[in-house]
Amino acid sequence: MRVTYFSWLLAGLCLLCTPLFAQNTALDGDWKQRKVVLRNTAEAELMIRVGDIDNLGFGWPAGYDPFSGKETPPHSFPWEQEAGEAPGLDMIMLPSSMSREKGSPCGGDGYSDSYEYLMEKFRATTLPIEIPMEGTASMNINGITMMLFIDDFQSPVFCSQFEAYLNGRRAVFLETLLNQVTQTGPIGKLITVQVPPDFWGEFKKNKVELLIDDRTTGAHDGFALDFVKVLINPKALQHKGTAVGKIIDQASRQPVVGAEVNIQGFGRATTNERGEFSIQDVPAGLALIQVCALKYRGQAFQVDIIENQRNDITLELDPN
Repeated sequence: MRVTYFSWLLAGLCLLCTPLFAQNTALDGDWKQRKVVLRNTAEAELMIRVGDIDNLGFGWPAGYDPFSGKETPPHSFPWEQEAGEAPGLDMIMLPSSMSREKGSPCGGDGYSDSYEYLMEKFRATTLPIEIPMEGTASMNINGITMMLFIDDFQSPVFCSQFEAYLNGRRAVFLETLLNQVTQTGPIGKLITVQVPPDFWGEFKKNKVELLIDDRTTGAHDGFALDFVKVLINPKALQHKGTAVGKIIDQASRQPVVGAEVNIQGFGRATTNERGEFSIQDVPAGLALIQVCALKYRGQAFQVDIIENQRNDITLELDPN
């Protein structure tokens, strides 16, 4: 059943009544600015951000930090993109494969009611996000991290299959995470990914164009992004937590010994005789934990990592 606008109206109005959390920080500059370039921060040699840090225009509750790893409260929808905001940011987007003539494979969300509005205004349901690169052409790049504040991705629920592109190239490292996310609410969350070396050359060009789309399924799975932040030659993580967990067999409830646990680009571990593992210095936000063990199929789990906390989790492997 499709979730309607009115089902979240009261929750959204409550969020709008909370004070906004305005900031100007050494890591991100003025959060109200829609484009910020900073050099030699504690996070990276170069930081480039597009999009203001304002929760799609709804603002943050008092004391809330979007980099803490905590999810936002639900907000209302639809909403109008503010004048001057970059295409693809602070706006509802929908898969290009969606149409009113074809049904959705697994129902749909309230964001899909924006289809006619998007087609009338943009003649498209999803738009590329342009990230200008400044001063990267002459840099010796040894690493790149991308941080995105995403909203209402629900592939496991609505059977969407998102693809991500950087300058027209498939970025599987990003879409793998996006297709595991379930953000019922709608709510926002921070994700952090390491860009593999074969993509570094794209960031030496004048711009990087990020496109997220589902071109095949026809799913009615709307989504949004608040900001995109790029760290060139990242230094120490400033917002991180520890993933401490246990892997058990779903059927027998017994520990799985020797399972390989991997948090994409940010650490790996092997479970001990009690099925336990620990991975430190995991970026705060939504993490994808991939688990591989003998006699089990590979499985992935969505886990929230809260800054400066020990995040205890139990993961169940399906033996079938």
